[in-house]
Amino acid sequence: MLGIVFAGQGSQIVGMGMDFYHHYSEAKDVFDEADSILGWSVSEFCNETDATRLAHTRKAQAAILTMEIALLRTLQSRCNLPIAFSAGHSLGEYSALVAAGAIGFSDALRLVELRAETMNKACQKNQGMLAISGISEKQIYSLLQLGEESLFADIACLNGPEQLVLSGDIAVLAYCKEKLELYGARTKILNVSGAFHSRYMQPYACELQDYLINIPWNSLSFPVISNVTGKPYPSDSKTWSDLLMRQIYEPVRWMQSTRCMYMNGVTTILEIAPTPTVGQLIKETIPAFNIFSLCTSADLPNAERLIMEIVPQSITVSFIGRCLSHAVATPCLTQISPDFDEKCRLPYQSTLQRYQVLREQPQEATTEDAIQAYEMFKSVLSFKGVELSEFEARRDELMWLDRHQVIGINSLITN
Repeated sequence: MLGIVFAGQGSQIVGMGMDFYHHYSEAKDVFDEADSILGWSVSEFCNETDATRLAHTRKAQAAILTMEIALLRTLQSRCNLPIAFSAGHSLGEYSALVAAGAIGFSDALRLVELRAETMNKACQKNQGMLAISGISEKQIYSLLQLGEESLFADIACLNGPEQLVLSGDIAVLAYCKEKLELYGARTKILNVSGAFHSRYMQPYACELQDYLINIPWNSLSFPVISNVTGKPYPSDSKTWSDLLMRQIYEPVRWMQSTRCMYMNGVTTILEIAPTPTVGQLIKETIPAFNIFSLCTSADLPNAERLIMEIVPQSITVSFIGRCLSHAVATPCLTQISPDFDEKCRLPYQSTLQRYQVLREQPQEATTEDAIQAYEMFKSVLSFKGVELSEFEARRDELMWLDRHQVIGINSLITN
């Protein structure tokens, strides 16, 4: 199953997206639309050679969003993208929401520009961010006693098992850096202008909230994972504005987002970004992921080829995984009877063993594997005595996996 992820601020580089801009009309149309909305040239900014100007929050965020959507639309014009899940790191979450159709590009661009202005207002000269690796979140809390009023630093990003970012007062970060390095941690002060994703952003969040509540949200065409919760956005769009408002002062739960995609059957990740960044973080959390990046036009043929190769296999494996999940998660409404082993335990164990082999070894999933999984699903739910309406709801969720009719799973279910 295919997951698509987008990078945030900090991934920008000189000339990002310009090869697409000059060679693909779909990309140029996105840049031109952004120019007309923002009132300044995004392409000129992307060619900015001054590193300080390129890192300017207000323009960098809008430019990254534009670049990522330009690459996405170019790829979509050339091949079918049966995306199962999407996520974006910080700013990248807005790209994910555009990709899923929850918000139009023009509305997202205006919103991101306001977000950047809001975050810029909150920036102070004595604030910054510290990247930390080689030490766990639990150890950091223990060593630094985070959360105490006297220590003005917050965890801003939970990127991996041993990859975090702190935000806060520069003097406090210097203290944290020195202390953590004594315990073997690797640290780096980031070149940013403020303490993003921390308590220092919260007083300014209301400015973003006033705009967010008027956004015309659309339904999601596939799940998008929230930075705030590390879980998919709820179906009720009334909560989405609150999640994006909280995003600027709460930590980015990227490790949880990564695990969420994995637990829901995603096997392959496509990263769209100015330069490979979040894909590396994902690989640290789940080494089993097959990850490839689309950053320049040179990556485009490989991206097309890999998508064509992995889609049928990944959908079949994901289908088997979801059958297993439904079998476990469905409550049992009947008494355990002597045929429990025959109807439930043995079919489940057999399917689980095959699923584990397919996830961990280079073997091809077959139609027979999918049929076996679905027969197990039906047998377990029948044994558990679920009502017809619940069975149909869970069956429909399985059908959603192959909604693009890539491998014909739906015909197996309905026959």
